[in-house]
Amino acid sequence: MARDLDKILFIFYFFIFPIFFASLGHANEAFLGKFRLEWSSLKNGAPWLRVSHLDEPSFIVWESVPGRGFVEAATGKLKIAMNHGSFRMDDQILSRYDHQSVHTVEQKGDRLQWIGNLQKKDWNDSSPLMGYQLTFFPASDCELAFELELLNPNETLSSDDYRTFLNFQTHSEEHFFGFGEQFSYFDLKGKQVPILVQEQGIGRGFEPVTALMNFISPQTGGSWSSSYASVPQYITSDRHSFFLENYEYSIFDLREKNQVSIELFGTRMKGRILFGADLLSLVSTYSQYSGRMRPLPLWTDQGAIVEVQGGELAVYAALEKIEEAQTPISAFWIQDWVGSYSTAIGSFRQWNWLRDRSLYPHWEEMVHKLANKGIRVLAYINPFLDVPSQKNNFHSPFFDEALKKKFLVQKADGSPYLINYLLSSVGLVDLSQPDARMWMKNLIRSQLLDAGVSGWMADFGEAFPMDARLSESSEFRSAFEYHNRFPVDWARIQKEVLEETGRLNDTLVLSRSGFTRSPGQVSLFWLGDQLTSWDAFDGMKTALVGLLSSGLSGFSLNHSDIGGYTTATLPIIDIGYYRTQELFMRWTEMNAFTAMFRTHKGSKPTINHQYDSNAETLSHFTRFAKIFRALAPYRRSLMEEADASGLPLVRPLLLHYPQDPTVYSLTHEFLLGRDFLIAPVLDPGAHSVEMYFPQGEWVGVFSQHSIVSGAQGTWLKVETPLGSPAVFYRKESAQAQKIVTQLAVEGLL
Repeated sequence: MARDLDKILFIFYFFIFPIFFASLGHANEAFLGKFRLEWSSLKNGAPWLRVSHLDEPSFIVWESVPGRGFVEAATGKLKIAMNHGSFRMDDQILSRYDHQSVHTVEQKGDRLQWIGNLQKKDWNDSSPLMGYQLTFFPASDCELAFELELLNPNETLSSDDYRTFLNFQTHSEEHFFGFGEQFSYFDLKGKQVPILVQEQGIGRGFEPVTALMNFISPQTGGSWSSSYASVPQYITSDRHSFFLENYEYSIFDLREKNQVSIELFGTRMKGRILFGADLLSLVSTYSQYSGRMRPLPLWTDQGAIVEVQGGELAVYAALEKIEEAQTPISAFWIQDWVGSYSTAIGSFRQWNWLRDRSLYPHWEEMVHKLANKGIRVLAYINPFLDVPSQKNNFHSPFFDEALKKKFLVQKADGSPYLINYLLSSVGLVDLSQPDARMWMKNLIRSQLLDAGVSGWMADFGEAFPMDARLSESSEFRSAFEYHNRFPVDWARIQKEVLEETGRLNDTLVLSRSGFTRSPGQVSLFWLGDQLTSWDAFDGMKTALVGLLSSGLSGFSLNHSDIGGYTTATLPIIDIGYYRTQELFMRWTEMNAFTAMFRTHKGSKPTINHQYDSNAETLSHFTRFAKIFRALAPYRRSLMEEADASGLPLVRPLLLHYPQDPTVYSLTHEFLLGRDFLIAPVLDPGAHSVEMYFPQGEWVGVFSQHSIVSGAQGTWLKVETPLGSPAVFYRKESAQAQKIVTQLAVEGLL
């Protein structure tokens, strides 16, 4: 009965109501490229607007909400609190201008311009007006761009005191995906999604971890929506797609069944409405704007990237063990090349960006020896600089130099903005300054590339303070506007260094933070610091959700730390969340079918289970490293596809089975490309999974069991003993069949 009512309301809202509106007002239309815009401007009541496309005239690309203005505004006061890169945003709306009227609508060439006023709902002739200008124009055959600007804001208020709203239609059964890396929910319908780059938090609602973290350090526990790479973009089950071009803080309100409201904290909103024949084409169109990720260096196909720390002897000991086990690896990742220090919450690196000669006295010789064995070396860097004498074993000249040249982020009074991180203070390089960007690029060139490394982890990028003072050389008006842009620039300078040195195609840079245009700058994303746990708040399950969501936002090459990173223990109260052998082995199985197969010892290496903690784990890890290596030709073809079309390697089933309603609620299985279907074990003690098979014939990689599924799909229980995850391939795929045959020949199945 409820479903029938939804259908009646859908017909009424989408067809009858607009016709009724047009009969009351004056219906108009305009053609902008291949887009058709229809509207009616009512003398009393809200204007109505609909967008369609000439390639599919009956399909509604975008439409306003009947009876409600599609443009609104407000004034307010936003209080921002930051701690360790985590933010609390408390907004108080002071006045809301939610009555929209239209003064003129005029087409000039390929641009359609609306000019009108916004008033308070209880307005009268003496009520203050706020003008607006809304302009539409085609950005491409499949992109309708718009610019919405408030015309006469109060001069006593700053741009950050204004809120600009755009409202439009949805319906109760439409599913919303994307928004960058979303870790808790894949379908965001019914949620209010804040778009802000920040630390994802520790626990994110998983208790008692979150409460304890917030007690120790306010805000650092995070919430379901906190993300390193939140993006103002979505794609829906109804083939609707939309994104903002703004960097300012915004909120996508999807809580209402029949309407979407987008709130931008500023006076000028810019974005695009997309048309596509299917979901694949929408992802491809969007990725033209975000930028597409190029194929990874060829050497990454050779096997695992293994983290090693503790000095040269530890590196050679790991090498000996790996060679004895015949584990295929492509690189050693050495985070502590700069030295390390210990705290109650874990072991951390020094951020002085000088090689620690006490740990690695023969660095150059070590890098050369590993290279002769076909093993690359990766390092680590971030945009922070340690304040001298706090935790450094030796003094770094870089903080002093950056301070002298005023390349560090500054407070309003011009003093350096020192940020509290990991029980000490650090300075942050202000990448909004062109000269500071050049200085940081030279540091990367001299300290990393000249050290013979083949890549590095480019960490952080989330903590640019929104109350900082930008230099006069910055192109941005305020730190509030620049905050979400910072991770894009942090990735961009890495890419520019590699382009300038001719190393772009042979160097791997891992990036954690990101925003709308980050994919065009980044080599490879990683999903940050999940708990070493199974949970759906901040554990293994969230890594999979993050892969699925980010892939729809242009992050085509992404992966997670095998086994997670954050070990939640306290000196007095042992919360008990550390990496177990089972968790590590199951995460190993999942990551063999993603873009990268990489270990991380975690925040407390000595209590986390590692790839070489015992013979059973090392054998398991070696086998799946070989499986990862055997998948290289298939992964390589997917990377080329990502470069050409923006499609992700790890894909939600909805991209290839959009007519199947079941796939829109699947968050615990995924496709590698189109041909491999994987349902990883995500619960401790589980030896089977309930797995959904979409239409087609699927063959088990480890079981050789064949599943034939009809148009309605099939749910089946699949046995998954350790070492035999639920992985199937499409029988009609010759490429997948070739890979599986090779796995069998190598004795890996």
